[in-house]
Amino acid sequence: FTALVEAGWDADVAARPHGQRTTVVVHVDVKDKVASLHLGPLLSDAERRYLSCDATCEVWFQRAGRVIGAGRSTRTISRRLRRALERRHRTCAVPGCGATRGLHAHHLQHWEDGGATELDNLVLLCPWHHRQHHRGVITITGPAPTITVTDRQGRPLQPGSLAQNQIHNT
Repeated sequence: FTALVEAGWDADVAARPHGQRTTVVVHVDVKDKVASLHLGPLLSDAERRYLSCDATCEVWFQRAGRVIGAGRSTRTISRRLRRALERRHRTCAVPGCGATRGLHAHHLQHWEDGGATELDNLVLLCPWHHRQHHRGVITITGPAPTITVTDRQGRPLQPGSLAQNQIHNT
């Protein structure tokens, strides 16, 4: 499933300069941090965080498994905030990556861990580096715009560094 979503996101990013138009319905228990696809399987922690990173959410309140009300959309990055991100970072925030199209907005401190949808907590990442981060291949820490990107061994990535090339080859 994740491969299908990634392929859709990567296939025509030039036609979607301001993000994805893919709709994925995920049910999340925010208390226990458990998620599943609508009428589908459970998601891993990495899949849950990746799919919800720059998503519009429709909140439904439940008690004892019964819907008792609906909330409003949350965690959405407004057009104004998106433009500010694009002005600050014209390319993927990972050192040495020059990707400029189809960039994903990423919360440095994830929303489910209390991360705010504010400029200092957001960076733009190409789809490939975004997946690498959520899979644990690279770590991105902030605040923005002075982020640090490290590989699995904790080595800082620099443009053209050996560690950067190894990550692209994984």
